[in-house]
Amino acid sequence: MKNLFSQNSIPDFFINPDYRKMRYLLASVVLTIMTISMVLNNIHYLGATIYEVLEWIVYFALIFGIIAVNVFILVPRYLLKNRLTIYFIAVL
Repeated sequence: MKNLFSQNSIPDFFINPDYRKMRYLLASVVLTIMTISMVLNNIHYLGATIYEVLEWIVYFALIFGIIAVNVFILVPRYLLKNRLTIYFIAVL
């Protein structure tokens, strides 16, 4: 990997295949923080029951699954092959 603080570090991070695992890790961390905040936003007391934990797990799995299907299946099969109509139908 290159120096993370070089002049082109931000574009390289999003484009360079060497940073693929770091991008997935960053996306997972951001998604985890977002889902935890959405689930805990509804809790008005300190502490979480097993139902809140299960709610977060289901919510996280659902959102992560939707994103993974789009990134790993729909985009390579349809969007990158310029089949836009089929891609938009599959997304809906």
